[in-house]
Amino acid sequence: MIFYSFLASFLFAVSIPITKLLLKGLTELTLSAILYLSSFAFLFLVKLLTKNQESDLTRKDFPYILLSILFGGFLGPILMIFSLKYLNASSVSLFTNFEMIFTVMISILFLGESKDIKFFLGFFLVVVGVLFLNLDFDSFSIKLNRGVLFILASTFCWALDNNFTSKISSKDPVSIAMFKGFGGGVLSLFISYFTATLKSAPIYYFVGAVVCGILSYALSLVLIIYSVREMGVSRTFTIFNSYPVFAFILSMLLFSEPFTLRVIFSFLLVTFGMFLVILSKHNHLHSHILEHEHLHSHNDLHHNHKHDEIESSISHSHKHVHNITHSHPHYNDIHHLHH
Repeated sequence: MIFYSFLASFLFAVSIPITKLLLKGLTELTLSAILYLSSFAFLFLVKLLTKNQESDLTRKDFPYILLSILFGGFLGPILMIFSLKYLNASSVSLFTNFEMIFTVMISILFLGESKDIKFFLGFFLVVVGVLFLNLDFDSFSIKLNRGVLFILASTFCWALDNNFTSKISSKDPVSIAMFKGFGGGVLSLFISYFTATLKSAPIYYFVGAVVCGILSYALSLVLIIYSVREMGVSRTFTIFNSYPVFAFILSMLLFSEPFTLRVIFSFLLVTFGMFLVILSKHNHLHSHILEHEHLHSHNDLHHNHKHDEIESSISHSHKHVHNITHSHPHYNDIHHLHH
């Protein structure tokens, strides 16, 4: 699942410099609509052509889906795209690391995720690495302008989205991402139409936006949900939020921006911070007293109930109850959301 987080990070990082290029031919709302509707269309085809044993979404999951669509599928990307009007792609790439800061703080304060010293040290190094790239050493300040305010608002919206999504991460990731793509795309298209911001552009802009939507929005989001299910919100998004460094490097290569010692030092800080986060686990006596439904097999510590007709190694989904007290090293996955 660590690999899923890193792959999702790289796929999303690609979207930032590409979005900067696509804005030359598409308006902000039009681009957002294409990104999310292409994500929906791709995942709808995947859902139609494949079968899995994942748990389906239920009525009680839809408040989280709607909040996720509003903050993550509409407000977050719109604000990020607007920020690219005022900032270069590399600056936007770096400021997006505040998504991790907001996400982790919300998960600890409101979801009760527990952390050890390795996690907090790694988290601190990642934050320092990002701020180091944004610091103006002449005036020792971080310059704020309209673009920075847009990107900070965007990262806060995505942090809310991340935590809303974690509440339903036990359900089918493809369905969750598909609904988010549809909702975000329709909202953007609707507002774009009624504000007369839709405009024609050469076909290659639309093709580029569709490819970007599939890779950076559809596939990236599905991988994130799988990772949240197994590792928890804060660990997943600390690893995922290496994407600003990837995006920064890609932006410099694409737009011929200078590659300096500051970038190398920041990259090393972020990399070492990621390494500490990956190593962090905690171990204490804890109880599982919950009822939920998700894809599982019977060959782990938490699923020792039996089915005569199902082998222990075969993955399947159904509602089941946990009532276990034990101690073992663990992440804040869907079975370990405790203080």
